Amino acid sequence: MSGLTGFYSLSSKRNSADMRSNLRRMSAALMHRGSDDHSLWLDREAGIALGHQQLAMMGSTPSGSQPMTTPSGRYAIAFDGEIYNQVALRQRLSIKGYCDWQGTSTTETLLVAFTCWGIRRTLQACVGMFAIALWDNKTSRLTLVRDRMGEKPLYYGWMGKTFLFGSELKALQMHQAWNASINREAIACQLHLSYIPAPLTIYQHIYKLEPGHLLQITPHSLPGSPIQVGAWWSLATQIAQTRQAHFPKQFFRNTRKQADTLEACLSNAVRQQMRADVPVGIFLSGGVNSSLLAALMQTQTQQTLQTFTIAYAGMDDRKANHARAVARHLGAEHHEFYANSVDVRDIIPLLPSVFDEPFSDMAQVPALLMAQLASTKVNVCLSGCGADELFGGYQRYGYSDGYAQRLWKRLQHLPGLLRSTPSQAISEEVVLGICSTPAPIPNHLPERLDFTERLMYRDTLGYLPDNILTKMDRASMGVSLETRAPYLDPRMVELAWQLPLHMKIRHGQGVWLLHQVLERHLPQHLCVHPRQQNSHPPLGDWLRTSLRDWAEALLDASRLRQEGFFDPTPIREKWRQHLAGQYNWQDYLWNLLMFQAWHERQIPVMRAMAA
Repeated sequence: MSGLTGFYSLSSKRNSADMRSNLRRMSAALMHRGSDDHSLWLDREAGIALGHQQLAMMGSTPSGSQPMTTPSGRYAIAFDGEIYNQVALRQRLSIKGYCDWQGTSTTETLLVAFTCWGIRRTLQACVGMFAIALWDNKTSRLTLVRDRMGEKPLYYGWMGKTFLFGSELKALQMHQAWNASINREAIACQLHLSYIPAPLTIYQHIYKLEPGHLLQITPHSLPGSPIQVGAWWSLATQIAQTRQAHFPKQFFRNTRKQADTLEACLSNAVRQQMRADVPVGIFLSGGVNSSLLAALMQTQTQQTLQTFTIAYAGMDDRKANHARAVARHLGAEHHEFYANSVDVRDIIPLLPSVFDEPFSDMAQVPALLMAQLASTKVNVCLSGCGADELFGGYQRYGYSDGYAQRLWKRLQHLPGLLRSTPSQAISEEVVLGICSTPAPIPNHLPERLDFTERLMYRDTLGYLPDNILTKMDRASMGVSLETRAPYLDPRMVELAWQLPLHMKIRHGQGVWLLHQVLERHLPQHLCVHPRQQNSHPPLGDWLRTSLRDWAEALLDASRLRQEGFFDPTPIREKWRQHLAGQYNWQDYLWNLLMFQAWHERQIPVMRAMAA
């Protein structure tokens, strides 16, 4: 695991010392993403610079150091992520005649594949999570690539005649050309969604590369002009191809056969993602998704499995108890942490730096606490990310045949204003200088999807990469911990969309087929996950007590007026109502507070850059 950064300057005036100084600062900003090794590479004549921070997972060697160049000097690469099938890729390349291997690194495998197969064919062959910056010296072309599901982040944008890119925004900010203003539409999105959807970022003219996409910059690119971004992989295309494929009717009628197929596919993904020269653990909530991963992990290792759970002191702890019971049955070494308001108060100052732009899903707190806990014992953790989107695990999918679609039909009779969510209306009421909140909804939907499948499709394209995976990447990499998600293996994605909906949601139960596989590994009483109303911290109460002074300072009316982003009148009224116990505005307030905390951290950064 690592972090990459760099820039491509189209200015005619380039100085090697300045280029190296900028690159060194940008790379140093990503130290937390990889402190085992770091390296810089630049070509002043071409104007290209690549930086890399390395967190070794498979035995770092000099032959695997990045940025890496081909022996011919044509390609240079900075790569963040893991390619789980790189051994198979090497075998294919060797069969075709390539034998001049210099080492065993994944990065070398990628470079050889790009040379032999080209960019798109190589990407289609890769199974993994990755962000890639590839420089082609022959064509003076820079290519940026992001993996299919968006597990690894990549930001980019023009600043004058310099094209900046990196794994996190804080790296881009370190270049002397940085001069970006805050995007108010992005603020509105964050207040509405609790995150900023791709391709937007909190800054004007700076973007996230979307999952499954690539872009290319050449000397003919016009600085500041729209950047051409295209898909090298598409979930819509994958679904269409899957639906057109011919499967015997008996396959969909035979639950055992489908469960066999699912277990074999997931076991293979788990086996590949457990490969590392460092300790590997798992985030265990006790739910079906993580329990199944833990069970499959335990069958493939002779070592004691390390499991990790976070709970809140004084809250219903049935989930924590269940996770502990699952771990005990599997013979795992279980680690749990009960957080209180003091723990949350102490971790809040870290959030703006860890998440790099305003992000306010309240699960960010337990995510960071969990990563901190796991990092004391292991270097890699598997997670159940993606299972709910692919196999129908969220309650909003209805958990009963046709429920979501019947509800939507009823809502169609209501005026549009009444169908809009309260948070969306509040965003447009509070943020100054905008007309409306952009709708981060895919324009194109695959054919022959029912309403619930449409929800799952949209969540997979938006909520999963922009919230779930962002939260997991920033929280884990903030403490130099690598996380991997077996459910997002491309073969698992393909299998999930082959399955009919009734194999995912049945009898009021989501992730139904995963549950059938889990019953093969755990006793019945451990396969039933206890439900509780709220697994988030009681922020509403804490904002009235231990967090009140912190919140009051950030929501001060004069401060809000001076900063000029929000209308303080409705904010102060809701804050008053919350303190009086008239209404629990914790979600609304947390969204605002996370922006304010982020902006407070930006003030000294902006002042330093202006000096």
